[in-house]
Amino acid sequence: MHPSCDADTEMMMSSTGEIYHIKESVGWLPEPMLKVWMKFCKGIQNLKLNQKEQALVLCMMIASPCKC
Repeated sequence: MHPSCDADTEMMMSSTGEIYHIKESVGWLPEPMLKVWMKFCKGIQNLKLNQKEQALVLCMMIASPCKC
């Protein structure tokens, strides 16, 4: 989902392709949580991973046991 977030403009694209400002998305999640998500997405984007690297990271996340 990280490619669909733009932390600088606080805009995000839904899975259906609709574009929303973070203020319009507050009904789904609290604004502080959305801002954290935007910051996380920007960090992932800054890594500039190619598709193979993204797939590898995703596989590691899926295969890692959750210690919640």
